[in-house]
Amino acid sequence: MIIWLLVAAIPAALTKEGYRPNRAGSFLGLWSVISAFGLWFLYTKFTLSKKILLLVLPLIVISYVYYLEDYALAAPIRFPNSLSYGYRDLVTYISSQNIDPNSVIVDRGNQSQTYFAFYQQINPKLFQQDASTWWSKYQEKPVLYLDMLDGYHLNGYTFKTVSPSDFETPDIYIVTFANKYLNHPRLNPVHTIYYPDRTPVFVIYKTISKQGD
Repeated sequence: MIIWLLVAAIPAALTKEGYRPNRAGSFLGLWSVISAFGLWFLYTKFTLSKKILLLVLPLIVISYVYYLEDYALAAPIRFPNSLSYGYRDLVTYISSQNIDPNSVIVDRGNQSQTYFAFYQQINPKLFQQDASTWWSKYQEKPVLYLDMLDGYHLNGYTFKTVSPSDFETPDIYIVTFANKYLNHPRLNPVHTIYYPDRTPVFVIYKTISKQGD
């Protein structure tokens, strides 16, 4: 556990900006384990502690149930943006429509490729194979961090900052955040992903075909 304590801080220490608390999540399990050892020690060493345990145990159960309710039910409604809500529905819809990945451009957002890899269960070998091409692009462009890279591919999907030049390509799908609504004559909205409160989060557009020019 000492090694765990020392190693758990590394991801947070290497993380930039405001994401350090998320990377420190590996600490959480450690304190639970230590607390469990402490309760077990008191239970086995002191007779009085058994009575105390009967009082503490219901509190632990109630706190756990409250946490599950808050995390699984309340948080997606109160803080959907913090949970990157909508990617599951987005990837599920695209997969269900049998859309050719090579015809899809996704606004890269906050590393959108990770959600496509997770929800489509992309083979890690394929992910590593495609990701190996990103490093050369990273070296060519003056960016400080890899997640600032713009314009890369995974399993056929293109992840980039959407620009007006993309609208000129016929018969492709463009996925962007709803707050970047694209009012362009060459774009037709085909599907919208919503937050639980029915606020739009993603919009899927399709560019008009050559026949529509």
